[in-house]
Amino acid sequence: MISEKDAANASLARIANAFLQQNDFVRVYATYYDPQVLQAFSDLIPRYPIHEIDEAAIEWCDIIFCSTLASIHLPEIVFRAHKPIFTHNYLMNRQINWGGDLCFAPSQATVASDYDEYLNYPYLGIGEPKYDEQERVSQTVNNRTEEKRFLFVDSGHFPFSLEGKKALAKTLLDICETYPDYELEIKPRFLPEDHIITHRNDIHLYDVIRKVADGKIPKNLKMLNKHEDLRTLIDRCSVMICLYTTAFVGAVVAGKGLIILENLPSEDVYDIRMKTYLRNRENMVASGALTDYRQVHKRLPNGAKAEGSYLDFLLEEKDHVSDKIVEVCKYLWSNYYAKGTFPHMTDSVYREYKNVYVQDPEMTWETVIQKRCHDYILLKSLILIDFHVKSKLDISCILESVEKYEKNFGLFLQNQTALRDLCIIKNADIMLKDRIDAGILLNAYYLTGQFDAIRQFPLKDLGAYHLYRAFIALEDPEESDHRLAKEHLEAYCKISGERTYNLEISDMPNNHAKALALLSQL
Repeated sequence: MISEKDAANASLARIANAFLQQNDFVRVYATYYDPQVLQAFSDLIPRYPIHEIDEAAIEWCDIIFCSTLASIHLPEIVFRAHKPIFTHNYLMNRQINWGGDLCFAPSQATVASDYDEYLNYPYLGIGEPKYDEQERVSQTVNNRTEEKRFLFVDSGHFPFSLEGKKALAKTLLDICETYPDYELEIKPRFLPEDHIITHRNDIHLYDVIRKVADGKIPKNLKMLNKHEDLRTLIDRCSVMICLYTTAFVGAVVAGKGLIILENLPSEDVYDIRMKTYLRNRENMVASGALTDYRQVHKRLPNGAKAEGSYLDFLLEEKDHVSDKIVEVCKYLWSNYYAKGTFPHMTDSVYREYKNVYVQDPEMTWETVIQKRCHDYILLKSLILIDFHVKSKLDISCILESVEKYEKNFGLFLQNQTALRDLCIIKNADIMLKDRIDAGILLNAYYLTGQFDAIRQFPLKDLGAYHLYRAFIALEDPEESDHRLAKEHLEAYCKISGERTYNLEISDMPNNHAKALALLSQL
């Protein structure tokens, strides 16, 4: 099993336990090899860093199971393996990722990417392990406390900007003041001391709350200072309040009141574009829980409760999902792969899989691996474009090159940004229409050595422009101007240095470190 972090591991850990309960052996190879990240997994499971996957590890296993989000870290040996690769996607949409030979998903996922049609890995709608039997939890113990507790699930990074964090803090403090008989419990996305976080945002909500409250924290506000199981927290609340996060499903499953705050001030940033949140929002509309943050009191103290048909839309199966995923894996392995044959993979749902997955006489390990490589080439070429570029681009140049790289997958892995950067540059006119996109275009020019295009770039007030102009002044032998490099580095640091989140591609921490190191030498 190849792990990732955050919500992905919460699901994988439950699936791993289901294998263990059937006396199967599990090894975890971690893309983030850190106790903080791996704490969800049983101590009975050995853990290794992902770079330790070798021929012996592949030979040892019968199947490979990984998070779709871990796919960008996978070594080539995984794609070449003559073992079935099953993946799990906890997201309530079908955004760009790699689905292996079969992807387990909460439901028949809705399209959430402009480029989804080019990634043809099959989905099996089967539910979400994080919510196994949650709706069956007895409420007899919690009834009394449920009536007087709200739960806010923080997104950590969102909203970006101090203004948005202050608006959120004021909203939460106002809830505490308006409902003094209710406890408001906050589950943080990450703790102030956590060093592995999904999206950079150095402004922690707790600090903003303390500042807005002027140190006078309401007695009914409880800011949790450790990571606690979300399901347990939902079980003991009456209403869950959140932002555009997949955590909202837990409240729907448990039949709790739900409020999804929106319209908080936030910048559109490189780290995670607003279009990503708006895609998530599409799946939330039917919940009836979307609420302008300034109107939250119109929904409290009860929140919205979604109908059963909405839960059916979100989750194909409701109970024992981990066991069902293990069941499907073992069925496919014992009936096909172990016999040297292959199932015909296509989109399906759990209740139909035995009828749908019949033998495919045309399939061989060679064709399986070819498809894996095909999908992965598209993934690596499109993932930055889909996640970070606002506009939809013409990707014909990528599609025309895939077949060439399929035949030389190793060459692609050695030079895997080339197709992406070629596509970005070919769409330069579109990229210039958005400032964040323009910074990505500058990065593509720099990585492909098109220094004159950077010198002549029309937007000269971007941090990215000054960063790459400084690099060129130091690296291009025809320019070699240390004074000019220093001027651009100082301009870059002035624009970008004090940001607490990644507004431009040039704000990434490695660029800050490199710029400061160069300035100290000039």
